[in-house]
Amino acid sequence: MNVPQYLYGSNEELQRYFALLVQAMQTALSDNGWTVPQQPTTNITTITGRNFLPVMPVGTIFFDNTINKLKVITVAAVSGTSDAVVQTVTST
Repeated sequence: MNVPQYLYGSNEELQRYFALLVQAMQTALSDNGWTVPQQPTTNITTITGRNFLPVMPVGTIFFDNTINKLKVITVAAVSGTSDAVVQTVTST
């Protein structure tokens, strides 16, 4: 999906910010809307662990491409103390 770029003014820092924002949006958006980041189970385990910084917030969504299931963080990790609680979304 093409996200239009609107860069106003001559502030280079602001232009860099908007360029990065547009790049992130073009990566995360498709013609069907937002795309959920895909990660294998091992990466999800690592980035939701107690030693990973920054701590991923509650509500962070991943698509586990090892098992082809959606996963959601329901309890954030406590840095150095406990891993995040990640639940697999299942259909009934």
